[in-house]
Amino acid sequence: MRKIYVVASSSDCGYANWMQHDGFTKDIEKADLVLGLGGSDVSSNYYGQPDKGNFLNNDSRLDEREYADFQKAIKLGKKIIGICKSSQWGAALAGGSIFQHVNHPFCHKITTFDGKVLLVNSTHHNMQNVLDLKENEGFYK
Repeated sequence: MRKIYVVASSSDCGYANWMQHDGFTKDIEKADLVLGLGGSDVSSNYYGQPDKGNFLNNDSRLDEREYADFQKAIKLGKKIIGICKSSQWGAALAGGSIFQHVNHPFCHKITTFDGKVLLVNSTHHNMQNVLDLKENEGFYK
């Protein structure tokens, strides 16, 4: 059975406590997949920008644990999926940045890499900026 490691999933990380399943592991080295979840904003310290207007709400202790887990996953060559906040981590760790405090519609359409069009919820006020990243340099296809 494939094993999934949830980033920063130690016992004091309450936002992941709903994920109870035999397929999960607390040992990142045994994981086939590393799953990052949502939460507060990624601290702008991790993508080299100032907090533009004090709109960011982050948890520095949790950011440190998430950053360490993602760095270890990258070093180990693990496959990583990032949801919400963790997709922002993906941009930051690949050398991108974050558009802070974006004013946008509640729902919008996205087009996937294979051309499917999906209607998605978009309540986050920060968005990944990957415009300057080059494919296969800093991130994987």
